Amino acid sequence: MKRLLRISFNSAIFSLIPILSWFMLGLLVDKNLVNVFTLTYPLQFIWALMKSIFATGANISKEKDKNENAVLSGMTLGIIVGFVVFGIFAINVKKYVEFMNMDCDTYKEFAVYSILQLYIHLIFSSVLEKLYFENKEKLANKYCMRFNLLNFVILILSSIILKDKIQIVVTTLIAILIYTVYVIIKQYKKFKFQINILNCCKYESVEICNNILFFLIFLFGMDSNSRTCEKCKKWNSIVWIKSNIEVKDKIITKKGITGKEKSKKQKERIDRNTGKCTNCGNEVSKEKIKKL
Repeated sequence: MKRLLRISFNSAIFSLIPILSWFMLGLLVDKNLVNVFTLTYPLQFIWALMKSIFATGANISKEKDKNENAVLSGMTLGIIVGFVVFGIFAINVKKYVEFMNMDCDTYKEFAVYSILQLYIHLIFSSVLEKLYFENKEKLANKYCMRFNLLNFVILILSSIILKDKIQIVVTTLIAILIYTVYVIIKQYKKFKFQINILNCCKYESVEICNNILFFLIFLFGMDSNSRTCEKCKKWNSIVWIKSNIEVKDKIITKKGITGKEKSKKQKERIDRNTGKCTNCGNEVSKEKIKKL
């Protein structure tokens, strides 16, 4: 029972700290940042999918297939695959945010932070899974507490001191990455790269299927939230019947190093959509502005 409670405690901490962090960011930096948790929520199922294969599945493979190299091989492969997958989302963050019907200028920096944080969490979770299977829950608890406290404290302090979004994101990510590298180096020893991915998938097949289904449900379900009528509250009831696109020049004024104001033209595209609720007949309009 003690072992189960320790593992459950780690899971609770990993769920609670991000929610608390986004709430505090909403108070300290921008009230809209609380929505980033929802914005990147579907990607958590990609994180869980990879964790099932490269962490949990690899540890089960070590026991069932008598493959001593499975765990470290799974961790290594997870680091590589995770880097590619989350890297693609981070590079294409603008397209992802727009797909989720949110404003890119507001959420871009912290959407990147959330995506890269999930990647670092993936690496760190692989270490915790290894420790669980080695019956080292106490050590896993210590690592988990330190990681989450470091993440929360650095994020909040940098938000208070720095204010600039990019500086906050970079400072926090560097801090938790350094700690994660320190923890994972302590787990590595000489090994032969040898892992049966099919067996890892087989042992975690139920979790893998669940994560794929929930990823698709939340990804496209979140998109359907933009079609929820504000009057009757019926979900997915808005039908967009008319769209209008306008391109115009916007004058942007900024202060230079010398203090003089400089103006420049920035083209922007305005997408205006008009829709109607199929349930109550309420007419709605939506406007989205994109920089060109």
